[in-house]
Amino acid sequence: MKNVVRRRRAVAFMPASSVLATFLLLLVPKVMAQPVEGPCMIVARDLAVPDCSRCHGEGGVGRATDGYPRLAGLSAAYLERQLRLFRDGERQNGEMGEVARQLTDDAGRALAACYAGLATPKPDDYEMFEASFLAAGEHLASVGRWADNLPACNQCHGPQGVGVGEVFPRLAGQRFEYIESQLRAWREGHRSGDPLSLMGTVAARLEEADIRAVAAYYASLPVRNVEQDAQR
Repeated sequence: MKNVVRRRRAVAFMPASSVLATFLLLLVPKVMAQPVEGPCMIVARDLAVPDCSRCHGEGGVGRATDGYPRLAGLSAAYLERQLRLFRDGERQNGEMGEVARQLTDDAGRALAACYAGLATPKPDDYEMFEASFLAAGEHLASVGRWADNLPACNQCHGPQGVGVGEVFPRLAGQRFEYIESQLRAWREGHRSGDPLSLMGTVAARLEEADIRAVAAYYASLPVRNVEQDAQR
């Protein structure tokens, strides 16, 4: 009981300044925990449409554990086209199909333009890969393997995977897990919508080690956005 009394007295006679300081310290974590709205979150809110960051991460960085791709820096034309494919059922994904059907053409265009303009840095959870593994991926990306009729990925996706137009997306800086999963989806016929079935044909010739090496190489590259590329 004596110990209890002492503690109660200590609190009772604590100076007012100490009480205020303790209160503020307890308050700070709550203030810091408030999410900061990014530009694309604001666009979504103003349009009264689903917030993409709930799945694709703050700043459009993607989520490795759930396989959601990076959106930041992808071309607006490509993002718009994918939204149309999801909406029309030409690209299958339950979540994205539902979201895309809620968007008007103008809303999809506004969100696509917003994410295309972002150059969000890579988060800390990007994987690191051995140099030999990256070298194998770089060779496939830049040279291909013509003995197996495998063209270089960069022939369609641009030098260092910067992306070309609305069909061939930026691969540089994309999530390893996402590139890997999509190459498997193309290979196994679970994804379509590519011109002349080009991606399906190429992916069918990839071994599992090829898929992982190419995905690792592109994931290791720096992230940029469309405006930065235009200034080069």
